Amino acid sequence: MTENASEEAAEHRRAMPRFRGQGVVALLYLMAFVAWEATAMPALVAVILCSKLALHEFATGWWLLRFDPDWRRGRVCFWFHLAWGLWKMAVAATAMLLGGVLVAVLLARFGRVPFLAFLGPILRGAVLTAGAGYGLSFLTTYIALSSAWWHGVRVWLGSAQHRSRREGFWPPRGDGSNRAPMVGLTTLILTLYAVGAGGLATLGMVIAPRFAGLGAGPVAALTGAGLLCSLFVIIHLFQSANRRFFAEKIEDCWPDEPAESVAVIPSS
Repeated sequence: MTENASEEAAEHRRAMPRFRGQGVVALLYLMAFVAWEATAMPALVAVILCSKLALHEFATGWWLLRFDPDWRRGRVCFWFHLAWGLWKMAVAATAMLLGGVLVAVLLARFGRVPFLAFLGPILRGAVLTAGAGYGLSFLTTYIALSSAWWHGVRVWLGSAQHRSRREGFWPPRGDGSNRAPMVGLTTLILTLYAVGAGGLATLGMVIAPRFAGLGAGPVAALTGAGLLCSLFVIIHLFQSANRRFFAEKIEDCWPDEPAESVAVIPSS
């Protein structure tokens, strides 16, 4: 009986549709080459190259949206993979920007000024990509968290989903850490940064003039107190979100399911 159940489970794990995506990656590199040759726009090339890191997340998110037996979980995981891919793209653009600035400083130091005209458009593309990536990741993370709260799903982001997509087995299994909290923490920091910036602007326009006669001490004290409160709020909210939205192990997101409860969709 046990052997038959194991064979059925193994057969089912092999029956899931596969999507490897190597052709899409090759197409992305081809697009970068064509953009370079046809448009002479290094900024566009920077955008395409940074988006390469997000491609696997987008593909896995779409695969889960289509083939996860629980459509609610598939929808939640899709939004989290989309947010994680945009986060990766933004971080890659940030790294490109920092590296480009370092190269620009070295070129200027050694008198290679003509190369700076070539480097400038790439850095502008990296800035635009980073800004768009962080902004869109911010929005999609809130959509993902709202969807996870509404459907009661605890999310796991890791390499197991990619392996499941490439090899066509179900449910996703594997070692590694859950990267979903990283997306949530980044979004939380950006949220409090925006709130803090608004608070400081209000402080400068409304409260600061009242303490003008007392010098900068009270304003600095209020600013420091605000920063400490923000840090406390970040820690508290992150701990709450970690317990509510993020899985401690992969089985919390995808428990073992009997073969008959999972829809088998033939590969196309």
